[in-house]
Amino acid sequence: MITRVKLAIVLSLVAATALAQLAPGTTTTTVTAPCSGPSYASVLCQQAMLRNAVQTSTDFTRSQFQALLLQQLDLLGKRISKAEGKKGKSAKNWLKGAVRLVITFNQRLNSHTGKNSVGSSTRIALNGMASTLKNDLTALRAATQ
Repeated sequence: MITRVKLAIVLSLVAATALAQLAPGTTTTTVTAPCSGPSYASVLCQQAMLRNAVQTSTDFTRSQFQALLLQQLDLLGKRISKAEGKKGKSAKNWLKGAVRLVITFNQRLNSHTGKNSVGSSTRIALNGMASTLKNDLTALRAATQ
């Protein structure tokens, strides 16, 4: 159920905004989304949200395809965690593998099997979430020293 994920994001933004407004002297402070930006924590959060969206979605007509996407997302989480523990070129290589997994995830969703296995609105929402994740992974890889 993609609507639950969207609702969770909106509620977290509303809560963060409300907390910022309650604190005195924070009129110029900007509040960022909890899962935004190129950092390991936000990328892992986005991966977890995407995995949750795939796992809880009822628009899948083929459970094997859903299981395949979940397997890919689990591997993605492992690669991001490995990259977090590394430095330099090794971290960049692990992040490159993570970016490739997200690209493969999008390609699977847009394939003939993906179009027949997932509802159109869900597929578009999952593609959007994966694209945002890919952009943040790419930016994180570029920022890794």
